[in-house]
Parts: sequence; structure tokens; C-alpha cells
Amino acid sequence: MNSSINIIVTVLLIFWGGVLMMSPMMIVAEGIRDNRGSLLFVMAILGYPIVVFGVIKILGLPYFGMNVTGWLTAVTAVWLIVILLYGLPGMFWNAGRGISNNGYFASVDAVYHDGKRMRHADARSFKLLTDNRYAIDKTTVFYHGDPVREADPASFEPVAEAQPDTSRIVADTGTRIFWRDKNHIYYNGKLIPGCDPASFELMAGLYSRDASHVYYSDQVLAGVDPRTFRFLGEGIATDGKVLYIYHKRSETPVDLSSFTVIEGEYERFCRDNNGVYMLFVLQDEPLVRAAGADPATFTTLERSYGKDKDHVYFFGNYQGKGQQFVLLEGANPATFTIGYDAATKSEARDGSRSYLYGERVD
Repeated sequence: MNSSINIIVTVLLIFWGGVLMMSPMMIVAEGIRDNRGSLLFVMAILGYPIVVFGVIKILGLPYFGMNVTGWLTAVTAVWLIVILLYGLPGMFWNAGRGISNNGYFASVDAVYHDGKRMRHADARSFKLLTDNRYAIDKTTVFYHGDPVREADPASFEPVAEAQPDTSRIVADTGTRIFWRDKNHIYYNGKLIPGCDPASFELMAGLYSRDASHVYYSDQVLAGVDPRTFRFLGEGIATDGKVLYIYHKRSETPVDLSSFTVIEGEYERFCRDNNGVYMLFVLQDEPLVRAAGADPATFTTLERSYGKDKDHVYFFGNYQGKGQQFVLLEGANPATFTIGYDAATKSEARDGSRSYLYGERVD
């Protein structure tokens, strides 16, 4: 009997470890943080070993011959640390007073962010901006509840979208990354030193520029001419002298005058007059030339396939060895098509051969 109880308790303790690891997801789940009943339930779930060892102690049962009082003390201490670390008692208290624990909340005489009072915010003039990360009062701009250095609340606004001739993609209009006031530009709540708000404009892929500089996120790209800088696609840009991939200089030799990103389902293929290139994002030098591919006739297909007049290619995790550009030997580009076939469990075929992730499956 005792051995069975000990096994059950041990299984419950192992399960408790999983519950503790899952606790951050429980706490951030929608509706949990502002509901007292839900918060009590979470605290109870996190603390159920206290009840288990409490019952064992009351009944005088052993736990593998160990000190049950010690176990009870240990699990209680862990429970207290966890609920205090996540601030659950404070959330419970706020929920009872009608104060939201999610984002900004303003009452008649106080302002809160994630349930914590913002001591220096003026409740009467407090206003939440369209992007709920930002808010203002009569003297201060706030980002996630913290004051934004030097920001002017009277002129603080999101940066307008890029002009039509500067990019094909612009910043998300729901959650703006860049904001401005009359004196500065801000990126995720941080002032970008030296950036001119009068001439600043968004481009794409986190690129932007003013009259003097080009920026990637909040960093200046040294020596880049904003007048000739243009975005090509998939994090790739150039000023006519250097090719940049996610703001880093590419060392792969290309003809910049003819270099373009090939549009398709995956903008991972590029070309110039001399060749075809693939973008391997995680490599130190992400741009790699595809040996043998014909730039004049190369086209992209779905599911990371491509072809030219003579060959078919696959770009992806080939044979579990990571991202590769593979020539499919013998595949006929004239008859090669994409589409799932249940009989062969393939995603592409050329009439006589079937392929899945670049490998033959017929």
C-alpha cells in the first residue's frame, strides 16, 4: 500500500515539474491575468504538491522513509518563490480592485502598466496611442510603461509609410516600429541619435534613411549613400557600390547593375547577368552562387524548387543536412510540375520521376 502511494506521489512530483515549466504560458493566456478565479486556479495548480504532502503528513504515511516535513517545506518554498516571481498575489489584488494587469490602465487618479503603478504619470492627461506599447501624458511619452528619453508628447506620432517609389513593403501599420516627434526619430522606444525627423522615411526590411544616413533598425550603415540606396527584397539592398544582406556587406562578387531578387513564393533566389544566387540566411556569407544555373531562363517554382532551360533545382533542407542548392539529376524542366500526389507521397514530378524535398520517391 505504502509503495503504491509513494509511486503515485513521485509521478505527481514529476508532473509538477512540467506544470512549473508551463506556468509562464498559463499566466499570459488570454483572460487569466485579470480574472481572480483564474488566478486562484493557477496558484492552486502550481501548489498542489503542498496538499499532497500535507495529506501524507496528516495521515502519518512515509515517503520512501524520508522526512515528509522536509518535503512539505521544500515544495511550499518553491511554490511561494514561483507565485512571487510572477507577481500572482499582486495580480490577484489588482483584479479585485478592477485594475488591469495587461498593458496600460488609467483610473481617475492613477496610471498602471501591467498592474504596476506608474508613479510619474499624470492620470488626467494620460492617453493611450494607437500602438498600445506607447502612451503619453502632458509632459512624457511612455514605452511599455517607461519614459522615452527626450520625447515630446505634443508632436509624437508614428512615422508615415514609405513613398511608393522607395519600396514594395512598408512597416506594419498596426504596430509601428518607428515613431517621431519634432526633434527625433525613435525605434522601439529608443532615440536614434543624429537622425533627422524632417527627412526620415521608411524603406523596407527594417531599412530606413534620412538626408544624411541609411539605417538598419536603429543602427547607421556607415558610408552608405542615402541618395542611391535602394531596397531589392528579402533583406537585400544596395547603394550601387556594395550589396547589403540584412545590413551586412556581402562578399560574394555580383554585378550590381543587373542584380535583382527573383520574385516567387520564397524570395531566396537572386540573379544578375552572370549567374543565379541563393540566400542562405544563417551562413556567415549568406549569398551563394548556384553553379551551372542559367540566369536568363531561371524561374522559381513552389515548394523551394526552381528550373532553367536545362535543369531542375531544389533549395532547402536536403537529406537532413541543412540548407542546400541541389541539381536534380535527370529531371526534365519541360515537364516538371508541383503538386502533392497521394499515391507516391510526392510533391513534384516530371512525368517519369517523383520527388519529395528534392529526393526521388518513385
